Amino acid sequence: MWRNQTGSPRIIRPCVTCFVAFLAATASGAAAEAPSFRTIGDLPGGNHRSVVRGLSADGSVVVGWSNTGRPQEEFGEAFRWTRDGGIRSLGTLGIYPDSVAEAVNADGSVVVGHSFFDTGPIRDTGFRWTQAGGMRPVGPPPGAIWSYASAVSDNGSVVIGAMQLADGIHAFRWTEATGFEAIREDPESGPFSRPGGTSADGSVVVGFTFGQRAEAFRWTTSAGMQALGDLPGGRFESSASDVSANGAVVVGHGVSARGTEAFRWTEADGMVALGDLGGGRETFSEATAVSGDGATVFGWVKDFRTVFIWDAEHGMRYLARVLTDEYGLDLGGWELTEVFGVSADGRTIAGTGYNPAYGVEGWVAVLPEPAFAGIVVLCGLMSLRRRVRLSRHLS
Repeated sequence: MWRNQTGSPRIIRPCVTCFVAFLAATASGAAAEAPSFRTIGDLPGGNHRSVVRGLSADGSVVVGWSNTGRPQEEFGEAFRWTRDGGIRSLGTLGIYPDSVAEAVNADGSVVVGHSFFDTGPIRDTGFRWTQAGGMRPVGPPPGAIWSYASAVSDNGSVVIGAMQLADGIHAFRWTEATGFEAIREDPESGPFSRPGGTSADGSVVVGFTFGQRAEAFRWTTSAGMQALGDLPGGRFESSASDVSANGAVVVGHGVSARGTEAFRWTEADGMVALGDLGGGRETFSEATAVSGDGATVFGWVKDFRTVFIWDAEHGMRYLARVLTDEYGLDLGGWELTEVFGVSADGRTIAGTGYNPAYGVEGWVAVLPEPAFAGIVVLCGLMSLRRRVRLSRHLS
């Protein structure tokens, strides 16, 4: 309450427009989740280090690895993080504290990755983890030297990864019913391949082939391998890192005349460069994650290794500035350096950065729903308008 020039008390009333808009936005269900920024901590036992590698499609579960060995060593264990339960180790396949969780299914119930296996000649082995069964090996198949799992379908039944055979490294697709299916390479690029991401149903896999050159690919169970080419102007090099839920939008990086650039690929438009944020001595950006509908792309730029967010309306922007300037979040001195997980709706993002003590740690950011974001902007404008009127009245 404040007093006007006559000395009479004047009550500052809440913004009725904002209140009505809020009721309209929440009438059909629960209130929209406010934007937030959380840190995930780390596992005890080693350096303060937690590295995010994946996020469930519903945005509830983060996976990766955390240092648990002696401070000078890089031993780590796979972890699974939830808002309520915090960070929890998934263990390892052997006696050594060495495992990495690379991806998680839609509801967070199935985690895949790889672990050091200390029995026999095979040292690194892919795994599939469930709450009921714990960590179980996935391969390698007979004749393979090692394997790892790097992506999983929404229902957790299809696992994507890579394995080393006698003739080289090959991407694979695995189900319990069919076993290992090699993802055959593009002979023009090279005899080897590594996977990136997979579609929601596990029928589309993206990654890159290599040998003579590195080239992004899109592989489907129906049509096999499709080479995606490269950006024009630079040396021939491209790699795909993620794909939309329906398998139609692929993101990654290529080399153009400007330098290394993030790209977004569709069948209609081909490979389109997304540019970078400037400020560096050369163009350098990589796309590492995409929303379920393919509309929002995340990645990092070489300029201080900073995370970006891209969409067709706004182009490429610093994610940290979007969080602080548009949504009013306090990052507390954090530097966001990597993003490897985005929810299907594009609202929850998970990655790794430097905390204020300059320790490496995982983080999770939540963007508001469009209706809630509109209310935030509207209330801000109404508040500014009231302040202007008030200042004029007092002057």
